[in-house]
Amino acid sequence: MPNYILMAGVPVINSTNTYPDMEKWHLLDTEKTQEEVYNRYAHINVNFVEEENGKEKFRLIQPDLFEVNLTQKDLETLDVKYIFTIHELEGFEKIYENHSYKIFKVN
Repeated sequence: MPNYILMAGVPVINSTNTYPDMEKWHLLDTEKTQEEVYNRYAHINVNFVEEENGKEKFRLIQPDLFEVNLTQKDLETLDVKYIFTIHELEGFEKIYENHSYKIFKVN
C-alpha cells in the first residue's frame, strides 16, 4: 500500500526505495554507523517504539528488506505529519478510517 500512496504524490517513508534516501536516513543515523543496512534498493518496514532501549535503529531482514524503529522524536526529526496504517495506534489522533485503513495525525 505505501507504493500506491507514493504514486499519488504523497511523501512516504516506507515505500520501496529504488535508490536510498541517504539524506533522510542520516537524520536518524548521524554517525552513519548503519549505512550498510539502508544504503541499498529496499522495501522498508516501520515499527513505532516508545524508546529505543538498546535496539538498533535499522535492522536488515533480507538483502532487499530492512526495518526501521521510529520513536516519537524520530517522527519529529523526519517531519512526519500523518501515518497511514491498518493498525490501531495509541498516542496519535485518528482522523480517517475506511474498511481496515486508517490515517492518524502526528501531534
